[in-house]
Amino acid sequence: MRLVAKYEIPLQDYLLVTASKEQCDNLRFKVNIDEFDVEIILILDKHCSAKRKSDKHHTYGALQAQLYVGREESEAPPYVEMPIGGGLSGAITGDYLIYRFIHYEKAAIEALNRLVRYFKYKLWNPFTKEFSTDDVPFNKPIWIYNDKKLQGIPTAIFPSSSSLAYLDKFSIRGLADIDAPGLQSALSEIIQPELYEEMLLDSSSAILQENYRRAVLEMAIACEIMTKQKFFGSASTSGAVFEYLETKRKLEVSVIELLHGAAKFAFGKSFKEEHPDDYKHLDHLFRTRNKVAHIGQCKYKDDQGDTHEVNEDILVIWWQSIAMLINWLRGVQCQGHDT
Repeated sequence: MRLVAKYEIPLQDYLLVTASKEQCDNLRFKVNIDEFDVEIILILDKHCSAKRKSDKHHTYGALQAQLYVGREESEAPPYVEMPIGGGLSGAITGDYLIYRFIHYEKAAIEALNRLVRYFKYKLWNPFTKEFSTDDVPFNKPIWIYNDKKLQGIPTAIFPSSSSLAYLDKFSIRGLADIDAPGLQSALSEIIQPELYEEMLLDSSSAILQENYRRAVLEMAIACEIMTKQKFFGSASTSGAVFEYLETKRKLEVSVIELLHGAAKFAFGKSFKEEHPDDYKHLDHLFRTRNKVAHIGQCKYKDDQGDTHEVNEDILVIWWQSIAMLINWLRGVQCQGHDT
C-alpha cells in the first residue's frame, strides 16, 4: 500500500538548464531520502531562454518543480470515496495525515534543497534560495494512495528571473549532460558548501545589486580563505610556507605573496608567472579591499599611480580571475608531498 505526496513548488528564481528540446520535457531526478522515494521533475519556461554562440543548445529557466514523495504504508488511509474523473477523492479523517504530513514534507524539502544547492554552489546560479517548512506550497500537497487521488490543492505561483541575463558572468551556467553524475551525487549526499563558495556567491549577488563595496570585501575574503586553506591546510604545505617565511625573515605573508614567492617555494609553480593578468587583477582587488576597509572608498591605484573607480565591469573581471585561481589551486601540489 503506497502513499505519495505530490508537491508543486514555484521556484524563487529560475534554475538554469542547458538542454535540447527533447530533454526539456524529461528532466526527472530520483533519490532516496531515508525510507522515502523522491522524484523531482523540473518544469521549464520554454518562452524564456538564452543561447551563446558557443552553445549547442539553449539555456532555459526552470520555474517550477514537481516532487513525488512516496513510501509503503502498513495502514490504509480512512477516507470517504467520491468518484472524480475516474479517480477517488474524499476527506481523510482522524490523525492519519497529521502524523505522516511532517515526515513527507521533511523528505520533500531535503530533496529539493539538495538540488538547489547543486545549482547554487556548483553551477553558480546565485539568486535561487533554499526552502523551509514555512513555505506555503509545502503545506498543500496532493495525496495519492495506490495511484488514486485523495485530496489536496495544487499551488502555482511563478517567479521572476535574473540569472539568464547574466549567463556570461560569474561562472553562471545551466545544468548540462556533463553535470548528470555530479547532480546525482549531490542528491544522494548532503552538500556542505565551502565558506569561500558561500562568500563568492554572495559577492556576485552584491555586484548585481550594485553594492560594490560589499562585493569587494566578500570577494577578497573568499580569495583569502581558499588560498590560506590550500597553503596552511596540510602539514606538508604549511611547513614549506613557514620555511619560506624563515628565509625571508618574515612573520606573516599576504595572499598576493603566497601566490608567487611562497607558491613557487612550496609547489614549484607561481600563479603570478602562469597567469600574470589574473594575478594583477587579484592584486588590484586587495588594494581596493584595503581602501574599502580603511576609508570606505571603492577605488585603487595601479602601478602607474593612476586611480580607478571600481565598477561592475571591473568586478566581473576580478570574479573571473578568482575562478581561475580556484582551478589553479586545485591543481597544484606541494613538492615531494601529498596535499
